[in-house]
Amino acid sequence: MSEDLAFLRLLHLADSALPVGGAAHSYGLETLVVANRLTLQNLASYMRGIVSEVGTLEAWFCNVGHALGTQLANAGDITIAWHQQNHQLSARKPARESRLASLAMGRRMLGILHLLYKADLGSAPAHYCLTFGLAGGLIGASATATTLAFLQQMLTGQISAAQRLMSLGQMEAQKLSWRLKASLVSAATVTGANPPPCCAPLLEVGSMQHPWLSPRLFIS
Repeated sequence: MSEDLAFLRLLHLADSALPVGGAAHSYGLETLVVANRLTLQNLASYMRGIVSEVGTLEAWFCNVGHALGTQLANAGDITIAWHQQNHQLSARKPARESRLASLAMGRRMLGILHLLYKADLGSAPAHYCLTFGLAGGLIGASATATTLAFLQQMLTGQISAAQRLMSLGQMEAQKLSWRLKASLVSAATVTGANPPPCCAPLLEVGSMQHPWLSPRLFIS
């Protein structure tokens, strides 16, 4: 497969229109806005913190998913490793709502990969970042491009949620996304044999408290 075709397919999978359910989740952002803990004044610093903490952690697992996708594309058996990595990530997501949101989106992505590549992992857990990485490996995109595409989609989803919850205009949203590109690159370059530490208590608390919001716009 040519690099150009792999790139186009990666863009396809990273498109917000892909039916994985991302638009239904705010990952606790809605709770923080309702409680007035997240405002237009601190939105940029909040997003930067999310990228540097959660983004870095999920970028590491996205890279792992890419390696497993490459192995699967070459007819390798990834079943044990896939279960292990998903359980590792679940243990690093203390908020049940965010954990279930990640698993739900991952299962939908896995369904798309089964349709396109006959990739079948049965009823195995499938966190979204790992499954996105798996997709990148299957289509032959580079690990760096795959991780950057994942992080860009993650950031876009959070900014989109902020636009629906706050008086954040389109131009301001674009400017915020543009300014955070360097943070995405930094998060994507994470290395090491073990997952990096992640500390995002505000996000976790917001996610844990989300089920008690009434009414609410998002699932999580």
